[in-house]
Amino acid sequence: MVQTLRRAALGLFAGFLAAYAFGAVLIRWFPDRFIGFPEAETPRTPGAVGLRYVDVWLEVGWDRALVHGWWVPKGEGAPVVLLLHGTGRTIRGLVHVAAALHDAGAAVLMIDYRGLGRSDRGLLTETTMYEDATTAWQQMRWFQGDPTRCLVYGHSLGAAIALELAARNPDVAGVIIEGAATSMRELLAASAVGRLYPVDWLLRGRFDAAAKLARVRAPILFIHGKDDPIVPPQMSAELHRRANDPKALLIVERAGHSDAALRGAPEYRAAIARLIPPSQTLALAAAR
Repeated sequence: MVQTLRRAALGLFAGFLAAYAFGAVLIRWFPDRFIGFPEAETPRTPGAVGLRYVDVWLEVGWDRALVHGWWVPKGEGAPVVLLLHGTGRTIRGLVHVAAALHDAGAAVLMIDYRGLGRSDRGLLTETTMYEDATTAWQQMRWFQGDPTRCLVYGHSLGAAIALELAARNPDVAGVIIEGAATSMRELLAASAVGRLYPVDWLLRGRFDAAAKLARVRAPILFIHGKDDPIVPPQMSAELHRRANDPKALLIVERAGHSDAALRGAPEYRAAIARLIPPSQTLALAAAR
C-alpha cells in the first residue's frame, strides 16, 4: 500500500514537472498563448463592408514563404497605412479598422503573418512578425512612393511590431497604436503566470513597445478601449506619457480590446483623420 502511494505521488510530481516545463516552453516561444481573447473574431472580407480590394501575396525569407494580405485602394495620391494586427486575430477580424482608415482618407495594406490566416505555416514569433511587416512595408512603398504619405497601424501585440518598423524607418509619416501593452513582460507579470514563472528569464519575444518609443520620431496616436478586458487602458496612457511629441491619446468609452472603431466611430475616425495627411488630389484642389 505504501509503495503504491509512493508511486502515485511520484507520478503526480512527474506530471506536475512536465506540465510546468511545458508552460515554460510556451512562455519562451509562444507567450501570447497565455493571453485570453474573449472577443470573438467576426471573419469577413473588405467586400462585406463595401470596400474594393485585391489579394496580395508576398515572398518572405530564405525559403520564399508566402504572406497573404489585402490591398484596399483609395485613389491616386492617397496616403497609405500598413495595418498590422496582433497574434490573437487575423486580417478578417480587423476589416472594421481598415474601413475606418479608408473613411479617414487612406488606402490600406493589411497582412497576415506566417502561421496565421492564408499565409504559409511557420513559427509565429516577434522576429518573424517583424520580418513579414518589413516585407509588407517595402511592398507598400510601391503603392505609394512618397514616404511622407506612408503610415503604420499596430493593434495589440502588433503595436510593438509597428513601433519597431517606425523606429527603423524614420521617414514613416505617422503611427497609430491601438490596444497596446507596454510589454509582454508587464502584461504577464500582472497575471497568475507572473506568479508561477520567472517571466523575465524565460521570455524570448518581449514585444516591448515602451522600450521602442524613444527611437520613434513620427507623430503617434494611441487608442484604447476603456473596457478592454485583455490589456488595461492604463498601459496606453503610460505609452503616451513616454512617447515623443507630437502625440495624442484617445480612450474610447464602452469599447473593448478590438472594437473601438465601432464603439466610438465618430471620434475614432476624427482622431485618425487628424493624423493622416490629405490625398494629393484634395491638397491640389484646396491650393487652387
